Amino acid sequence: MDRDWEKLRIWIIKKRLEGKPVADICSEAQIDRKMFYRWWNRYQALGWSGLQEKPRGRPNGPEPDDLLKDRVIKLRRRYMSGDPKRSPAISPAKATPLTTTKPTESSVKQA
Repeated sequence: MDRDWEKLRIWIIKKRLEGKPVADICSEAQIDRKMFYRWWNRYQALGWSGLQEKPRGRPNGPEPDDLLKDRVIKLRRRYMSGDPKRSPAISPAKATPLTTTKPTESSVKQA
């Protein structure tokens, strides 16, 4: 059986505001004192709005506008070949060869 947590939070705070002891509220609601004080502190800091459910999970960012989407697509077409998930294609003419030779003493002294 799922509880309606938002209604329970409101009920708990109302009982406390009426002067009912925390221990009695917790035993009647079947919650820990730690949970009560978490909600009580949230109520004191933010009021009744602090007792509402908070969104969980990763927040969604703003949706990029159409102009930005078009620019990204153009850049992908310009610098990527084939599947846009793959790394950028480097043509053999533009590739810089990797050297595996060790630097000589004279080249180290010059630097």
